[in-house]
Amino acid sequence: MQPVQIMAICLTALAGSAFACTDGTYQCYNPDSGTATVQVCEVGKWVLAAYCGTGQKCVVDSVGGYTCL
Repeated sequence: MQPVQIMAICLTALAGSAFACTDGTYQCYNPDSGTATVQVCEVGKWVLAAYCGTGQKCVVDSVGGYTCL
């Protein structure tokens, strides 16, 4: 294997782990344009949990939950 090939394999592995998440955790996704969503981590990847309504944003509430307001 050439050094460049080894480096490419290492960078690919690092990129995958950088975006991994912990199962059962939540996050907000509030794009500048489009529909805000609540996302949940499932098997190390972020997936859709809920769409927020028109004009709403996803926020973290006072007890650490994720909701649309």
